[in-house]
Amino acid sequence: MHSYARRSGWWARRSMVPVAVLAAALAATPTVASATPGTSAVDPAGLVVTAVPGDPALPEYPGLTPRVGAAAAVGTTPTPCGDNGSDKDMQRSDAVKRARSWLSVGGVPYSQSRCYENQYGDYRTDCSGFVAMAWGLGGSGSAFWTGNLDSRSHTIARADLAPGDALLRHTGDPSENHVALFVKWSDSAHTAPVVIEQTGSSDTIERTWSSSYAGLYTPVRYDNILEDVSPEDVPISGDWNGDGIDTIGVFRPSNSTFYLRDTNSGDATRIFKFGHGPSGDIPIAGDWNNDGKDSVGVFRPTTSTWYLTNGTTTATNTTDHEFIFGHGPSGDQPVAGDWNNNGYDSVGVFRPTTSTWYLTNGTTTATNDTNYEFKFGHGPSGDQPIAGDWNNNGYDSVGVFRPTTSTWYLTNGTTTATNTTDHEFIFGHGPSGDIAVPGQWNTNTNTTPGVRRPSNNTVYLRNTNSGGPVDTQFIYGI
Repeated sequence: MHSYARRSGWWARRSMVPVAVLAAALAATPTVASATPGTSAVDPAGLVVTAVPGDPALPEYPGLTPRVGAAAAVGTTPTPCGDNGSDKDMQRSDAVKRARSWLSVGGVPYSQSRCYENQYGDYRTDCSGFVAMAWGLGGSGSAFWTGNLDSRSHTIARADLAPGDALLRHTGDPSENHVALFVKWSDSAHTAPVVIEQTGSSDTIERTWSSSYAGLYTPVRYDNILEDVSPEDVPISGDWNGDGIDTIGVFRPSNSTFYLRDTNSGDATRIFKFGHGPSGDIPIAGDWNNDGKDSVGVFRPTTSTWYLTNGTTTATNTTDHEFIFGHGPSGDQPVAGDWNNNGYDSVGVFRPTTSTWYLTNGTTTATNDTNYEFKFGHGPSGDQPIAGDWNNNGYDSVGVFRPTTSTWYLTNGTTTATNTTDHEFIFGHGPSGDIAVPGQWNTNTNTTPGVRRPSNNTVYLRNTNSGGPVDTQFIYGI
């Protein structure tokens, strides 16, 4: 059997918001013309203003539909902008998230003489004020322009560009000054970047630059940028060596590697790669070929595709079973178990939006049918789906772990439209973010609870389906 369970919500990975690419903009290379800081410039709203120290106003980009008047998405205030404190340490995903905050309101009106304040601070609404906001630069929100962003950043190789870096052009020619936040590459050759920028013609926009235009810019990196924290190890359990006792393992998404051990003590005894972590793969475990040993697999929610391997002993295992089951866009979460007591584990999904389970008895066809469909649990509360043989009858059934209350709700059935709760008890400590990982911790017994606590990488196991003290605990994973 063996269940997979994890923190609710983690399996839905940061994906980029679909890029609104304007075909006309892609067909033309934008030109940027502007006045030097401190001179008169034409505000995008059509007003002649005195440019504050900062980037001059941008002209209409060729190929983009000109904006008539200022966008009315949000209110702005006159410069100078407020004090944003000290420079912030900024994870890459947070820099992109901050940039999208201006997109999410429909675009902030471009101006050299106005400020926009939201939860991330008060910054001037031109291109460099926008990047200063995304990076979390301290001090006055109207203090930065393309000519001084280098005081908070450094040049990097184009090949090293990563989300949250920037493409900067400051040549001394006021017609060329501009800066945009780098989001990702649009092509496998890494020539055409997707950027979010504050423009004179379209306010805040996310689009793809041509390779020729991008080549005019220098890649720069904020001095206080931080790499995103890799997703924590995801716990799984299984009988990897066929001795009748389940032991703990973890899947490390950052390198698509499983670390399994044959006893609940010591270091990993089986280390191998399988799956593709960056795509959001979710680990599972089960006996796919009825050989008495559990092996692993991954569920890819974006395509509802399962990739299962029968091996756990080589450096890299091949895919022995590949098929589609579930509906990824709905947020399906995977489980595995022997639903019909035939010796083979198969798979299923839990749909939190409706608290509905869809289980199949097959793992060998391109697309498997649903053999069992029923409701159990309360998805909106963040229930974590689990599976196991709770009553030692040879059939695996399902359950949910509610981390907010550390409560387990288990049912012995998988065949009715709505199953009742046969076991309800408290084990674990929800506020600490426990992740459910049940297993058969003793020979010839039923499946009982376990949790892994990411805050201290500690696993806590109990040998009965009831509340009570921890029977076994140990540290495992990172």
